[in-house]
Formats: sequence, C-alpha cells, structure tokens
Amino acid sequence: MAAARRADTRRIVALQSLRSFRSSRAVRASSERVARIRGPATRRLPRDAPLHPQHPQWRTLARTVRSRMRRRID
Repeated sequence: MAAARRADTRRIVALQSLRSFRSSRAVRASSERVARIRGPATRRLPRDAPLHPQHPQWRTLARTVRSRMRRRID
C-alpha cells in the first residue's frame, strides 16, 4: 500500500513539474520571440498580419489560420 501511495505521489509530482515547466517561459519563448519580431498581429488572423501579402511566409500563416478556423467549426 505504501509503495502504491509512493508511486502515486511521484506521478503527481511529475505532473506538477511538467505543468509548471509548460507554463514557464522555456516553452512560451518561441511564439513570444516571433511576436516580438513581427509585431503582436502575427498570432491573430491573417488580415492583420504585419507581413506583406506577397511575402511567402504570409501564405503559410493564412493557411494555418484557415485550417485552425475550420477545425474550430467542425
């Protein structure tokens, strides 16, 4: 019984540490870096994306947003 409780505690501690790591800056840094480079509009819809429509990155951004919206509708 004590061993089971110990394993349970270990699992809980692992989950808590994972959650704290996920919410820490280490994970969030990449998107924040992108937002800092291109401005805050990058995380939103393609129509207010700061990149020019002819820019190749803009097309991929629009595609990801479109697929994300489609997923939300389904």
